[in-house]
Amino acid sequence: MIFRLLLLAICMVMTGVPAPQTSAQSELPPPVSAQDLARLGGGGDAGPYILDIRSETDFQAGTLPGAVHGGTEAEAFMPTWAGGEVVLVTAGGGDDPADLPGWTERLSALGFTVLRLEGGFEAWRGAGLTVVQPYADPGRVPFVIPRGICEHLPPVQEY
Repeated sequence: MIFRLLLLAICMVMTGVPAPQTSAQSELPPPVSAQDLARLGGGGDAGPYILDIRSETDFQAGTLPGAVHGGTEAEAFMPTWAGGEVVLVTAGGGDDPADLPGWTERLSALGFTVLRLEGGFEAWRGAGLTVVQPYADPGRVPFVIPRGICEHLPPVQEY
């Protein structure tokens, strides 16, 4: 049996059959540049939804206009809107989360077309585009988790 597998591997190498892509390579969402995203607008009203999947600390330090914080766990995120395009914002600079394919799979299963900001937040800031503080806009209310789901955790924001 081992001999057959070895022979098969040698035949694949000799015939030039390309090595299969890893799931992380094949499941990355297509990129959109910072300049293209700025032209499209964002926040769901005029353009794609922008989902920031960086840490809470990074998100609070500044994010894209109209971005929603999705947390860092794809399985724990439940969007409050239906369908459309979603652009995932990562830290960039090689610090993209290992679960980027998980985010793509989760959101695609919910009916979204998933893109990623090429170069992440660092590319956005490096292009000199607008960076905002979350929840600083008057009338913008953060998502509230219904009572009973996360009572064992401290509140994220108190009013």
